[in-house]
Amino acid sequence: MYLENNWRFTPTTLGSFVDFDISFEFRSVLYKAVTDLFFKEVAEQMIGAFTKRSVEVYGPIDSKKK
Repeated sequence: MYLENNWRFTPTTLGSFVDFDISFEFRSVLYKAVTDLFFKEVAEQMIGAFTKRSVEVYGPIDSKKK
């Protein structure tokens, strides 16, 4: 069993581009089947929580900034 995730931040004129990769594997066929059903939803929740917290800490994107 393993779980690995990587966040990469690349500076842009508006702030940063964030690239998120996640990889996992379970030995149990049952865990794998359940995880496959919910993976997209869980990943989207993680990204949403990160985005929300970024806005709380740094403020919204200023689209006029170049």
